[in-house]
Amino acid sequence: MNRIFLCGFGNVGRAFVKLVLSKKELIAKRNYDLKIVGILDSNGAALDAKGFTEEDLIGLLNTRRGEVSSTEKGRKKISFEEALSITQPNIVVIATPTVYSKDSPGIYLSLTALRNGCNIVTADKSPLALMFKDMMMESSKRNLKFKYKATVMAGTPIIDMLSQIKLYDIEEVEGILNGSTNYILSKVSRDFLSFEEALASAKALGILESDPKLDLEGLDAAAKLVIIANTLGYDLKIEEVKRTSITNQEEKIKSILKKNKVPKYVGILNFSLGKAQIKLSGYPYSDPMSNVNDTLNAIRIKSSINNIFIVGKGAGPLETAHALLSDVVSIIEGC
Repeated sequence: MNRIFLCGFGNVGRAFVKLVLSKKELIAKRNYDLKIVGILDSNGAALDAKGFTEEDLIGLLNTRRGEVSSTEKGRKKISFEEALSITQPNIVVIATPTVYSKDSPGIYLSLTALRNGCNIVTADKSPLALMFKDMMMESSKRNLKFKYKATVMAGTPIIDMLSQIKLYDIEEVEGILNGSTNYILSKVSRDFLSFEEALASAKALGILESDPKLDLEGLDAAAKLVIIANTLGYDLKIEEVKRTSITNQEEKIKSILKKNKVPKYVGILNFSLGKAQIKLSGYPYSDPMSNVNDTLNAIRIKSSINNIFIVGKGAGPLETAHALLSDVVSIIEGC
């Protein structure tokens, strides 16, 4: 039996459980023998070493945030290590909110799981944005997998593609990596809203991070740029990414529009110059980047072999859940 322990039971964690339930017939048909044995939230955990039944999981989905430990199979204030000891999972899925700190929950959960013999599937960017090499070394020396498709353009298999072109002579990577800021700029350039009106619209839709500065000051995009660079085999740390905030740039946005260009908040990796940055740029209408609107993401890769341009969905709960489950399946299949 493939025993899954889920850390984080917010929008993404719940979407993951719903997806597993909706795919139960396909999972059975392909003999994946997948069972969720534990769910951890901010106040405790719910555990079943034999695997939760469908009825159990539906009941957990109906609990309020932070209350899985109040259910019949709940354990309040249990440590993660004790929960792992009881349930003995072979895959830990991390769906906790990203906190950019060396003592973030995602880093603690990842290292603890690896040291207890568990493969990792994560949507939390902090372990990789802050400790990419450490995480890869820790998993490699223990012969474990560390999968992270859900951390960058979760609705689009960009990490899989990047992993296949490591030996290309890549000159530059350029991308719209944050859907929230792209939505804001789309409302400004296409719908003629002011920046403040567009920001208010994004907040009303709930598409900004709980701390909007992560989006508006480029930290989320910088983290993704770091993950992209390291996936391609380049050692880049988040403090090496130069960030320019998108706020207080109304005059630059107006200037871009007056030049008959479209403003976009982009991440750029220039390997020949050794530069990484997040900045506001203008693109002519002839450039496909100018037509990437709303919460869509895009990435352009320039190499001596080929130029690649990909547009796709970023990180909604359902998209992220699909990426998580895809990584779980790849571990089960030994990929």
